[in-house]
Amino acid sequence: MLFLRREGKWDEVVYADMFFTLWNHPEWQKECGINLAPQDPMVLAIEKERNKQNRILKRCCSACSIGQRCLKVGSQNERLEDYLPPLEREGDREGDAGAVGREEPEMREREETDIRFSPITTRTRSKVGPAIQAPLRQAMGVGGPVRIKVPFTLADLDGWRVTAGSYRDDPERVAKGFELIVKTQDPDWEDVDAMLDAVFSESEKQMVVRAARTQVQALVLAGTLPGTVDNHVPITNPGWDPNQTGTRNLLGRYREWIAYGIRNAVPKSVNWSKLYEIKQDKKESPTDFLNRLKEGMRKYTPLDPTSQEGKSQLIFLFLGQSVDDIRRKLQKVQGADARDLERLLETAWQVYRNRDSRKEKQMGKTIANATVAALRTVEGQIPLGATAMRGEEL
Repeated sequence: MLFLRREGKWDEVVYADMFFTLWNHPEWQKECGINLAPQDPMVLAIEKERNKQNRILKRCCSACSIGQRCLKVGSQNERLEDYLPPLEREGDREGDAGAVGREEPEMREREETDIRFSPITTRTRSKVGPAIQAPLRQAMGVGGPVRIKVPFTLADLDGWRVTAGSYRDDPERVAKGFELIVKTQDPDWEDVDAMLDAVFSESEKQMVVRAARTQVQALVLAGTLPGTVDNHVPITNPGWDPNQTGTRNLLGRYREWIAYGIRNAVPKSVNWSKLYEIKQDKKESPTDFLNRLKEGMRKYTPLDPTSQEGKSQLIFLFLGQSVDDIRRKLQKVQGADARDLERLLETAWQVYRNRDSRKEKQMGKTIANATVAALRTVEGQIPLGATAMRGEEL
């Protein structure tokens, strides 16, 4: 406050007041997770000493007056690993084979613990609360890069629900949105479960998980996928550690199975007539029209637009349902090009672009004709200053 008053920064007083309120309540900081180590070991003892007579804090510099690290103390680089528990090694998780010889491994374990814990980590980790579970982010730990979690907010889940839309109307769009979030946010099992709860009803969620487990079971029974169904699509939280390669791979496969379940849980209502109703608008580009045909094929038929059968059907639809001038040009394509969807699309674009050229040429002719007509009219006009009486001609 003294610093703000000295510098005349009155508009920042309210922020400083809130800062000191939080600073004086470290228990609030722990509950909110905004400061896992609120007791800074480098704060000078003089900052905490009070004069027994007037109870006024002793200030040794301007930094101390605003609660910052004293300028008389050299800067110290804080490390993330000082606040993270050490990575478990494979040997730490294996149980002892028997009671015989147990004392010697325990002695080695104590020695390894002493090595992993430095004096500063011993001091700071005694103040660290339980780790917050949330979507994964990568950071540098003691043994290299580690993944930590940053929580989803309610706004994130609400945005995901709005973006996904109605699941039964368009499962493909919901699946693509899910895959995008997986790619950008790297959610774990609990996060995926929260996402499913945010978008799907309870019955829809069960349908998605059931479809994924059914597909996994078929592959397990066929011998193409090792393990059991619960290994790949567990119903309860398996506690996969994202920092372990094996469980990390299981998490990645699990998210792929959930995406498969989202796409295939709702049986498609086959309606070919809906697909034949898709016509190209005169101002619609060939690419947009083809994309609408692909989307209609995914939605109303069991065909995959990327399959050979789907591409053959798309060629037939693209030829027959394009706008008139494009259709006439496409019908003239012969040979292998007539069976190549990319070649047909290129030809359609040529016709689409030539429309503008024809319009420009027609506009030029119209302007030229109008100019000639105007010049002829000027040549036949009455000379300037000439007058005529009613009924008389000049």
